[in-house]
Amino acid sequence: EILPMVQSLASPAMRPRHWQALMALVGAELDMSEDSFKLGDLLDANLLPHVEEIEELTGGAGKEAQVETRLLQIERDWEDQ
Repeated sequence: EILPMVQSLASPAMRPRHWQALMALVGAELDMSEDSFKLGDLLDANLLPHVEEIEELTGGAGKEAQVETRLLQIERDWEDQ
């Protein structure tokens, strides 16, 4: 269960707001700076009891990214007219 969850958390669609929601959900503070954030930090954050909520969060992040991409494309299309 942990590997698919970690893979979904690694998605570029995960924005800072999603990480903040994750930290609030699991009750853990994660240092998100590139030089200190490690896989062990996620494993120590007790994610497994929150699998369903995390799946919703990461799924929502992916959908938001798709909407953002589509909106940018629409904006470009309008600029070209």
